[in-house]
Amino acid sequence: PKHNIARDFSDGVMMAELVKHFFPKLIDLHNYSSAQSVAQKIYNWNTLEMKAFRKLNFVVSKKDIEEVATCVPGAVEKVLSDFKKKVSQIQHKKMHEQQKLHQARAVKGPGPAAFDRDGGGYAAGPSTNAYGDSSTPAGGGLPNGPSNFMGDVHTRRPEARDLTNEILAEKDETINEMKETIEILEVKIRKLEQLLKIKDHKIAALQSKVQGGGFQ
Repeated sequence: PKHNIARDFSDGVMMAELVKHFFPKLIDLHNYSSAQSVAQKIYNWNTLEMKAFRKLNFVVSKKDIEEVATCVPGAVEKVLSDFKKKVSQIQHKKMHEQQKLHQARAVKGPGPAAFDRDGGGYAAGPSTNAYGDSSTPAGGGLPNGPSNFMGDVHTRRPEARDLTNEILAEKDETINEMKETIEILEVKIRKLEQLLKIKDHKIAALQSKVQGGGFQ
């Protein structure tokens, strides 16, 4: 069992699991591996920052990341407290948007209503016309009262626009995710290049020692 919160969160893996709990689509856990070195811990946190924190507009400074990675007392508690506030803000905003959507639908009504001849208005029942169904009367005529057809047109156009906007938003999100993935891959490539350079230097140094020692 894990007991030391500073050590447990230092490599960013548990933070990734926490973010995934609230925002599953933002996190792929295979991108985060347990680490012992400070450099790898910071790398995990930087990945979190690029792939998740930016989308949530959640700011974790480089200083905070370094302090969490090096287990500075109180550092991870601050980050977790700020993340809790961010989650609460997002959930409150989402709830407010859902309430506004329900209110808009309530004002808009369930759809074209049946014309109430007795009351001189429209019945608040299902989306039916004066003939008791949802279709146009036989022969192509329109029911008494304002045109249900025009009501359909005005009702469907906003829905079509909303659907188009939703599709475009999903495409933009996909593009942004691809860009972030490319950024992460570029960071990994640079890291590998640095490791290769270090390896080349070590090989060159060993070769110099071997030649200087007269082993060849």
